[in-house]
Amino acid sequence: MDEKKILEAARFYQEALTTFIRNYGFEVNPVRLAPNESKLSLRQKLNHCLWLAQEIPNLLIQRHYEQPQRWLAFIQGTLWALDLITIEEAKNQNRPD
Repeated sequence: MDEKKILEAARFYQEALTTFIRNYGFEVNPVRLAPNESKLSLRQKLNHCLWLAQEIPNLLIQRHYEQPQRWLAFIQGTLWALDLITIEEAKNQNRPD
């Protein structure tokens, strides 16, 4: 994915995650969680994914290109595991224009 596509995907997931969080009746509160935390609530997982999506543009400004792609994959995997998106939707989000 090029930088433009990464930013587009990050914005898409920021909006989608905000909608998912609100639809569940949770407070929108992007939060960075420690990597070793486990047994997280749905609210925590979604808000952490939102934090990741919001941080991706900052990583690109710093010329980091692999980490944003890993974070997008993590977001997509989490949303798929929670039955909020399909694999097909995730694949289409990553395809070149």
